[in-house]
Amino acid sequence: MQVLQELGARIRLARINTPLTQAELAERAGVSLRTVSNLERGRDVNVSSLLDLLRALGMLDNAEMLVPPAQPRPTDIAKLGKERQRATSRAARKAATGTWKWGDEA
Repeated sequence: MQVLQELGARIRLARINTPLTQAELAERAGVSLRTVSNLERGRDVNVSSLLDLLRALGMLDNAEMLVPPAQPRPTDIAKLGKERQRATSRAARKAATGTWKWGDEA
């Protein structure tokens, strides 16, 4: 997947700029050398391992961009508006109009 490859390339660049070897980064992050290697190659890794690596590289603050800020849910917005009204029954509508016809008893 292209996104994983790009992420791996950026992690690799950050590691090299730090400068750390893969083994040093793995030790600092508390993950295996294979995990670092897999990530840098664009392979799938555990999210917690990714976060550990970002933390070790001092890049954990950038992880916020992966998750958008919480937005109010539609149900929360609806609760802020006027109170819900129940539908009026047929009998109540007829009683409100005051008109009565034969056969309306039921």
